[in-house]
Amino acid sequence: MNMNLYNELIYSVDDVSDLIERRIEENGKFDLYPNINSIQGFWTSPDTPFSTYNTPGIYYIFKDDLFEYIGMSCISIGTRLSRFVKEVNDESLPCESFPAGEKWRRWYGLGNFDGCKIMFADYGLHDFEKYGIKLKAVESRLIKKHQPRMNIDKS
Repeated sequence: MNMNLYNELIYSVDDVSDLIERRIEENGKFDLYPNINSIQGFWTSPDTPFSTYNTPGIYYIFKDDLFEYIGMSCISIGTRLSRFVKEVNDESLPCESFPAGEKWRRWYGLGNFDGCKIMFADYGLHDFEKYGIKLKAVESRLIKKHQPRMNIDKS
């Protein structure tokens, strides 16, 4: 981060990406399981430190320790993860396509969540107002840095 002529802090995409990664590490890694009896269609173990429902931010998906996907939601990380679960289970409507879920299903099998783990961090309007960096820019920077298979494999 730098200071401008008015002694205001100016944040770069790298600064905010580093901040998000620190938040992700602090939140930890969670096993993801489908659960048709929950509102979101999944549950995590252990429980997450806060609800992903109506929480904007960045999320990571892993197969065991293999970094598979980075995604974002400006509204609800939980909704995106719900779409992922529906796609792996081949329950999505045509308007709900989720390419990472399609790849997971193709690579690991229909309904197979063995080793499915998630990490995430919130990044809301208050963050955008403070740092001036859009969530999409942070997602793009993190994808460029980590090169998760599902983000870069176009098959």
